[in-house]
Amino acid sequence: MRTNDNSHILKYLLFFLILLPQCVGAQLTIKGKVFNKATGMKLAAATVFVSNTSYKTITDAVGNFELQNVQVTKGDIVVHALGYKFETYNFNAKNVQFINAGLDPQIKELETVVVKTYEKDGLARWGKIFFDNFVGTTIEADNCKIINEKALRFYYDGVNGILEVTAKEPILITNKALGYSISYTLENFVLDLQYKTIYFTGYPSFTDLEGNARLDNKWRKNRYLCYQGSVMHFMRSLYANSLQKNKFYLFETLKVPAGKTEKTLSEFKNMVKIDVDIKKLVSVIAYKDSVFINKPLAIAADSLTARADTNAVLFNFDNYLLVKHFKKVSEQRGAQMTFTQSIIQIIDPNKPLVIFANGNFDSVVNMFTQLNWAKTEVIARLLPYDYDETIE
Repeated sequence: MRTNDNSHILKYLLFFLILLPQCVGAQLTIKGKVFNKATGMKLAAATVFVSNTSYKTITDAVGNFELQNVQVTKGDIVVHALGYKFETYNFNAKNVQFINAGLDPQIKELETVVVKTYEKDGLARWGKIFFDNFVGTTIEADNCKIINEKALRFYYDGVNGILEVTAKEPILITNKALGYSISYTLENFVLDLQYKTIYFTGYPSFTDLEGNARLDNKWRKNRYLCYQGSVMHFMRSLYANSLQKNKFYLFETLKVPAGKTEKTLSEFKNMVKIDVDIKKLVSVIAYKDSVFINKPLAIAADSLTARADTNAVLFNFDNYLLVKHFKKVSEQRGAQMTFTQSIIQIIDPNKPLVIFANGNFDSVVNMFTQLNWAKTEVIARLLPYDYDETIE
């Protein structure tokens, strides 16, 4: 979940939720068959992919598929075919079974019982709002395009101020900034304009765009720039116990209403028992109608983490954390450093985040983000979980 500085919208980043992959050295082969659940007819040319990665294939003439060299040991297989409802199947390396994927035929829109009617001019009215909140408003978003936007369906409840968006087929997004073609199987998208919240779920699949030497070099650089300081970069660093090496620093922070800043600073000064100007010791970040008061000393990451098993790390803390990431403004020797700041909160502290080596974590809906990550963690900057920063 996150707040968006531009639209003041809380966002659940659920395009990560459905995949909990753990990337290791082992390579899996996943086999299966796709068929019509009602008739048993084998379905050719059905698409099969591991969510939020570039691993995908299509079924042969008799519905068989095989995904080879999958370096993900836990995740979701997504199966969809034209004219059928998509299905998902969880897998893990300890128990990789043959997947029998039965798909239900998709009922045509004219045959459905009308509960609510989508707006015929919905794209013209709501298209930009959907794009800004789904793809983003970053520089990378300026180089993104939804190819099949006519597949979108917009439903607006004017009484409650709620916009829902569905798609007849996977949303096809061309990202010329990062060199990806993304097929996004949208489960749901709900924008509450009254309470300024948004919730969406889905399953992205990545394909590299065809380019040339110049474009390939540009895309590698842009992907690396998006990776630097991202949530994926942070989580991978946390997993590997390399936060400081990768210039991430954690600080405890208190959130108080804007009108209670001075009182809280005074209480904090009394608590730490120091006779100095407290404003010189702590940093204060004003954000909307609140203020974050950040303690001066960085926290050791290992005080907040524990090894769950050989493939996962548990991450938990109380209240809020300020995450600072430092990087050079250029690669030239002696270049100045700049930094970004993000606030994170674990909503239910009884459920620590489970972090995997490739940067994914469970559960995404249990982490709330504000400031920088609220603006930059968007689909326009989304990288697949099999992204390898070492080759960039």
